[in-house]
Amino acid sequence: MKQLLLTVTALISIISSFAFAADDVNSPESNSSNKKIAGYKVYQESPGEFKKVPVYEDSPDTEPVKKKSVSKKVTSADYELDLKRHLLEIGPEIYSYRYREPGVMKYQGVLVGAALNYTYRGWVPDSPNEPLLKNRYPLRSEFRFASGQADYDGGLSDGTPYDISNVDFDVFETRLMLGLDQLDKSYVASLYTGIGYRYSTDDTSFDPYGYKRESNYIYVPVVYQLDSKFKNNWAWGGKLEVDILARGLQKSHLSDVGSIDVENKQRNGYGIRSSLRFQNQTESGLLTIEPFIRYWNINDSDVKYGFIEPHNNTTEFGLQLLWTF
Repeated sequence: MKQLLLTVTALISIISSFAFAADDVNSPESNSSNKKIAGYKVYQESPGEFKKVPVYEDSPDTEPVKKKSVSKKVTSADYELDLKRHLLEIGPEIYSYRYREPGVMKYQGVLVGAALNYTYRGWVPDSPNEPLLKNRYPLRSEFRFASGQADYDGGLSDGTPYDISNVDFDVFETRLMLGLDQLDKSYVASLYTGIGYRYSTDDTSFDPYGYKRESNYIYVPVVYQLDSKFKNNWAWGGKLEVDILARGLQKSHLSDVGSIDVENKQRNGYGIRSSLRFQNQTESGLLTIEPFIRYWNINDSDVKYGFIEPHNNTTEFGLQLLWTF
């Protein structure tokens, strides 16, 4: 009888363990795809008998999507600079003009004129909050004209000293340049190069010993320009420039004194320019005050019909006032 009781007890224990296992398999927690095992708990069912039960926790159906890091797009607002796609500058200029052929003659006077400049920056968006383009190549065109009078101090062909007053002078210059802009939080630095043309004329034909002269320079400008951001409605900047003469042509109308007209080619020479820029934001617009100096040094020309255009230099020192639109 005792043997039978032990056998029944063992069968009940085996059946119970299968029942518990079935409960674990069929339970919503064990079958749910939204559950994962976090650990186990151990229970003592009877002396010497233990059972390990898994503990579940919620698990999402899919892994969380990792957000990609997106770099911030740079805008003109980030630089606190007055960047414009179209920039037009126009205004008057006045300067002291001095032309010298060392040991031969000189002109000195004052010229008054006007300047017109246009800069196109296609990489600047219409809105300051839109991103800037990476290819920052500005296109710039410049035009200026000046006129005035100067006094001649020299001599005649026989060496006799001779002076002429109030000689009319005209100067015209234009150029087209392509540049590269570099931005910083506090300034814009630009490097330009291209082609330039300068024409000047002086006319002493009203004098018995005088004649008209025309000067033509074709040159390659290399310009470095710096403009700072505005602070308290003021900004500063400057330019430094070297001009390389590609070709010069000097035409002397000697027919005015009974000879023949002569054209002398000039092959060697250079120019240097420098200026400071002070910009003020007013209610009516942006005003630029720009003192400048321009210098040319041209070597002897070739000889034509026994005539030569001697080594000469030109210095212009003055002031520009430009309104910016």
